[in-house]
Amino acid sequence: MNKTMFVPNGVVFFFDDNHPDVIIPMHDDGYIVDASNSSVSIFTKIDVDGEVFVELANQISDSMKKNLQHVFEGAIDVPGRKVAMFTSVEDVIMEVDVADTKAKLSVWVDDLNSANIVLVEAT
Repeated sequence: MNKTMFVPNGVVFFFDDNHPDVIIPMHDDGYIVDASNSSVSIFTKIDVDGEVFVELANQISDSMKKNLQHVFEGAIDVPGRKVAMFTSVEDVIMEVDVADTKAKLSVWVDDLNSANIVLVEAT
């Protein structure tokens, strides 16, 4: 699934909304991605600066990843076996099913300061 959208406050979150205790990580000003054991936050271009393309999928083609920077690889707890995308003001925007209660997430972006493209592979 993918969407081109204006991102409120310039941050998107990925977690399982069935998780009873999601912990949103503290933002480290020095990096575009922050993570806890239950969520991943990715900082993007803010809404007043334009739209951002976001894709969330179980597999993203190598051609989509070409010329992007791989900025994160890790795992989060997903008791409902789903990884969903949220913004700071919206409920689930898109989600994918995963096979286990621990999802491996890999993230690629086009810009380390103000991402216009965010790809998240969840398996």
